[in-house]
Amino acid sequence: MVDIRQLRTGDAQSLHRCFVRCYGESYANDLFYDVDALVSAIAQKQLLSVVALHNGEVVGHTGLSIKHPGAVGAEAGNTVVDPAMRGQGLLGKLGGALRDLTVAEGYVGYVHYPTTAHDIMQKAATSGTGRETGLMLDYVPADVDYVDIDAPEGRIAATVVYQPLADCALEQVFVPAQYAARLERFRDALDLPRDFLNCTTNTLPVGKTAQWDVVHNKKRDLVWVDIVQPGDDLIERLDSLPEAAVTHIDLRMNEDSIEAAVDLLTEAGFRFCAWLPNFAETDVLRLQKLDFAGVPTPQLVTDEAKVILAEVLAEN
Repeated sequence: MVDIRQLRTGDAQSLHRCFVRCYGESYANDLFYDVDALVSAIAQKQLLSVVALHNGEVVGHTGLSIKHPGAVGAEAGNTVVDPAMRGQGLLGKLGGALRDLTVAEGYVGYVHYPTTAHDIMQKAATSGTGRETGLMLDYVPADVDYVDIDAPEGRIAATVVYQPLADCALEQVFVPAQYAARLERFRDALDLPRDFLNCTTNTLPVGKTAQWDVVHNKKRDLVWVDIVQPGDDLIERLDSLPEAAVTHIDLRMNEDSIEAAVDLLTEAGFRFCAWLPNFAETDVLRLQKLDFAGVPTPQLVTDEAKVILAEVLAEN
């Protein structure tokens, strides 16, 4: 008998053991190897999750994190099922419970990142109303050990899927011309209420310093840059970022200057990564920079994911 319920502080030690059984010591989120930090994150609702328990032991987990205050969309992830419990439908049960929790907490949907190490997560993510809105290449480090899963060698990609769960308000967002057709395709597939606006300026805000937050995940070898406010010093400040195999930059889509930022970042080697609806106080456009020439071809399941890959690799 398996019990599905919300994660509690008393589950922290058992949750840690579950991640060790699934990944050894290789999982790229250190939180799940620090029981005290887990207890704190659960108590403060920084980790909002559902778990599957068998005889009182955690054998499955999936959770939410909120990247930005005021967002009506969440980020789902850290999904695991104990190797001994696979093939019993736990992934679907956890997904259903997470959807219920997301709506109960007042969110209209979530983005999540199905790994391309296998097709299980990709198929599950798009079996209902969820649809791909991007592809994060080389996202998973090469040394992540997928226990009992024959994963490809090297760094592994993850698709980006938006899962709508409740009606959301009509939003007006600025879309760079070079990505307009792509985002219109995503919007129509999701049937999201969005007005896409053309950008009217070709310059970044003059005399303003770019405001950003930088997170360097050394275990994942990834730098994430959240640009809160663009400024005309954006490009020159890129040199100050830590070196990493992959760099992601998030841009708010309520800024008319987003096309100017994308043009400059494209010249600096960035390409499209994902559209993240409701991810902040507005939608977010994510760009990525990595060794595109050396990236291995990911194992993609859907036609849409394959189209996104071809579009990203075709960018100059």
